[in-house]
Amino acid sequence: MGEASIQLARGRWFVMALAAYGAMMVPMAIHFSDRMNPDGVAYLRIAGYYLKGDIAKAVSGYWSPLYSCCWVSFWRWPGWSG
Repeated sequence: MGEASIQLARGRWFVMALAAYGAMMVPMAIHFSDRMNPDGVAYLRIAGYYLKGDIAKAVSGYWSPLYSCCWVSFWRWPGWSG
């Protein structure tokens, strides 16, 4: 096998794994959508601050910025509202 075919096989494997993950997680997200704790609300609020560019409110010594930044990336997709 050539290098190009190996890269193509890896790419297909990644896409199939991502599709399987999405097929499992979307029904779980719908089922558990009413179970949000106060920390989840805070992370979403911080993500909204990042999205609006209000860094002074977004930076916190208590909550990690990584989770909120992940939500910002989803909210920037077309069709998502924040």
